[in-house]
Amino acid sequence: ICHNLAIKACGNLRDLNAGKTIYDSLLSTSSAHTNIFIQNSLIDMFGDCGDVERAMAVYNTARQRNALDAASVSAAMKALVNNEANADALQIYDDQVV
Repeated sequence: ICHNLAIKACGNLRDLNAGKTIYDSLLSTSSAHTNIFIQNSLIDMFGDCGDVERAMAVYNTARQRNALDAASVSAAMKALVNNEANADALQIYDDQVV
């Protein structure tokens, strides 16, 4: 829970460096790859900080493992829309609807 709240705080503060530090520390554990709440928070945080590439990397890693939920899809779409990648957001939507 602490990691999740710290990640959310980084997003709220738009503190990408602190968010990357937490993300890097999580990579050495299984938490970053198995906890859907942490994954969704990372997608949100990276999107909020303008790092769409990293947000989508977290999303795509979860997608490859079939570890997505509706919140994951929403977080990815929000990251894209908030960073003016609207066509990419619609592509994710279309992929989910089909």
